[in-house]
Amino acid sequence: MASVARPLAALAGALALAAAGCGGGGGSKTHAAATTASRPVAPPFGATLTAPGHNPRADRPWPVVVTATANDGRPLPAVVHYQFLFAGRVVAERSTYRFRGRFRDVVTWPRRSIGIPLTFRAAITTKLGKRNLDYPVTVRP
Repeated sequence: MASVARPLAALAGALALAAAGCGGGGGSKTHAAATTASRPVAPPFGATLTAPGHNPRADRPWPVVVTATANDGRPLPAVVHYQFLFAGRVVAERSTYRFRGRFRDVVTWPRRSIGIPLTFRAAITTKLGKRNLDYPVTVRP
């Protein structure tokens, strides 16, 4: 099992703001079309991310378990790709791992991530689609 060695290398340049322009109206009137609420669609497969807590310790093992199952409970072949987000932007990524049904791994958070509010994302891809499992963390000493 691999450990995270450099998850925050691009943290300094991760945030960029863009200003959106506002156009003027030409005086024309618009009418909103009537909409109807649709029933929510069940996701095509189930995926879970389990971890021991939202405040892992730096330089210590933080075990995670990722699962991918069909809606009837059968394990699915899948690929998981880890992403590390700061303020909604990906600042680091980790290799992809193939698994069937359940994948166990250990993440080791570096000391330089202490106190920074991050999101650990497990991006799961199966033949039925893709799901992002987000888990907020703040690393402690």
